[in-house]
Amino acid sequence: MKQIQLSDCRRGMRARIQACNLNEEQAIRIGEMGLRPGDTVEILLSSHLFGQVIAHGSERLAIDRKTARSIVVNVLSPTLKTL
Repeated sequence: MKQIQLSDCRRGMRARIQACNLNEEQAIRIGEMGLRPGDTVEILLSSHLFGQVIAHGSERLAIDRKTARSIVVNVLSPTLKTL
């Protein structure tokens, strides 16, 4: 599996969180959002200026670009399959 930063993921990708290289404040915030290593997320929106909107279970979360650069993920699927 390919490891990349969450900030490099594009809309439709699914990825598993491998590591969070965050300062204490950011780590607490991400933990409060329910994101932990091993969790699977889907990228709903990706912006080079603002960050990511991700689906985590039934939740939708916005992650700023700086934080997204600090989260390492394994890509599970490069894009969503469309019918």
